Amino acid sequence: MNKLEERLQPIFQASFPPVVSSASYAVMIDGEIVAKASFGRNEKHAGTYNIGSITKVYTTVAIMQLVERGLVELDKPVYEYLPRFKMADERYKKITLRHCLNHTSGMPGTQLRMLAAATPRRHYYEDVYRYMEHAVLHSEPGLFSVYCNDGFTLAEMVVAEVTGMEYSAYCRDYITEPIGAHSSRLPTQKNLDYPHTNMMDYPEEDLGAEGAGGIMTTMEDLCKFGQVFLADSSILSEKSKAEMNRPQGTTIIEGDVISTIYGLGWDSVDHTIGEYDLGDHVLMKGGGTIHFSSRLLVIPKYNAVLAISATVDCGAPVEDVALKLFAYTMLERGTNIWTNYEPIPSELKEKYEGLYVSAGTILDVKAEGPFVNIMMSPCEGPAFPVYMNLGWKDGSLEWKRGYTMYFTENAGKRYLMASAYGKGAPSAIKAEDVHFDPLPEKWTQIFGKRYIVADILWDDLVAIPAYNGIRFIENDRFPNAVIACVSGGSIPKPGPGKEYLMTPYVNGAATENILCGTLQLPNHAGRDQQTIWFYEKDGVSYIECSGYTYVDTESLEAYTGQDFAEREVVDGLNQVYAIKEKLENLPEVPEGRRIVVFNDGLSVIYDSMISKNYTPVESGFISLV
Repeated sequence: MNKLEERLQPIFQASFPPVVSSASYAVMIDGEIVAKASFGRNEKHAGTYNIGSITKVYTTVAIMQLVERGLVELDKPVYEYLPRFKMADERYKKITLRHCLNHTSGMPGTQLRMLAAATPRRHYYEDVYRYMEHAVLHSEPGLFSVYCNDGFTLAEMVVAEVTGMEYSAYCRDYITEPIGAHSSRLPTQKNLDYPHTNMMDYPEEDLGAEGAGGIMTTMEDLCKFGQVFLADSSILSEKSKAEMNRPQGTTIIEGDVISTIYGLGWDSVDHTIGEYDLGDHVLMKGGGTIHFSSRLLVIPKYNAVLAISATVDCGAPVEDVALKLFAYTMLERGTNIWTNYEPIPSELKEKYEGLYVSAGTILDVKAEGPFVNIMMSPCEGPAFPVYMNLGWKDGSLEWKRGYTMYFTENAGKRYLMASAYGKGAPSAIKAEDVHFDPLPEKWTQIFGKRYIVADILWDDLVAIPAYNGIRFIENDRFPNAVIACVSGGSIPKPGPGKEYLMTPYVNGAATENILCGTLQLPNHAGRDQQTIWFYEKDGVSYIECSGYTYVDTESLEAYTGQDFAEREVVDGLNQVYAIKEKLENLPEVPEGRRIVVFNDGLSVIYDSMISKNYTPVESGFISLV
């Protein structure tokens, strides 16, 4: 990776979930690839991707080449090139190649049989002819533009008919090989030197409608094709490019602009995205298949081409990701193309970026360009997003209408603030500004200890969702702090736990049996800072927290089928046992009683008060309430 790719890689990967099968992008500026990358669960993610309808631009190039050679005319009826082409609507004789390429043919839409399959198509044209014989037009050819795959299938068939070549071979010999795009092929002409990626747990996908959506390619080679429209090219004249790149769509509805900016093959010949200054006459083509989502953008103002594709398990709009990567690329080159936001000053980034804490929550604040991303960053478990792409503008971060976030400093401490309609309050304090006195040796012995709630009432609705158990850990990010991990709920739905940063010091003096919170945070962010009291009784260690009593899990006897009240109830505590072998069945629950089952992480996985079915467990804990 070059330095730019190293900068972009975390932004690229953070744009998609870790489960994505494959994702790849490339950025070309002035005819050179300046950044490219791929990642995903599929080990072939660096191979070729199905770019679907972006193929329509290749098909248009093929037709324009034939126009240049005098073999076809854009405004001549298609049936004159395809004598077998007939429809159950006499208006079909008016359909021209131009109508096919600017989506004004009036044809139904898509011949679906063999559109996508696990093997290359066979006899596809026969299916098309049969399908067309019984199809009618939805409107007069040329009346208005509506996206139509069938038109590009006919254009493909014209190329094959006029040249006497297989369409895929024509594209290879006259388009992709001449520009050095050796990976860019159609299913019947695959280049086996390039592995083809696919969605995990699915077979590889081949597109039968090759002219409408069959190209498979790497993103670098897709950029080479896009570059054809920015510089002199051996495969297409400037006159043909100008014809393709001018608005060719039409509409019957006043105010419908999008339908009018179809080019020949292009979805848009004047693509705009409000948050980016891309200049005029941006060319855009999208492509979607059953397995892939792709985009190609050609941006004349910056002499740039963007290409991106990802399997549909990516969970994000790929065009947004491509433009974000391009914006960061331009920022590295000294140009800010965001229209609404400005880069966060480097001195503020250095001062305020990092870990922040509030009561029970640890946040990781990262600034990139004009945006801040805030992740929940627990000591245990994966990080996950909380506030993403907060844009920096006029000294604050835009969150949502009426709400902003910003940074401030007071008495040498740094804070993340939130403002609602101009009224601010603290959300978190910079972690390194929270003071912890050295931890006495006695308290280091608590690390690794686990306590489980032991005095649930039969109709209690609080402890189970939120306060099932407490574990004590240390973490290098917070020297001298005791971190109390309060287990999150598992039912009725999973939820994150809380992690409280605690100290045995009260008013500057170390205590023997109390942990307390240390955050100095006004308002909501500072609420519910726990105090935990430790004590022993009859050789068993207990703690009290927020009114509940918890017992040390190491002191629990094994569950061997004990029923309710088989031992003396002490101080109103529940009968809590450790599950050390598979627990198949639970005892009957008397009226006014309750059974709660916990996993090894102290989260509740069964509660007789709200659970319908019990699933046997191998280990964990059981409480007879």
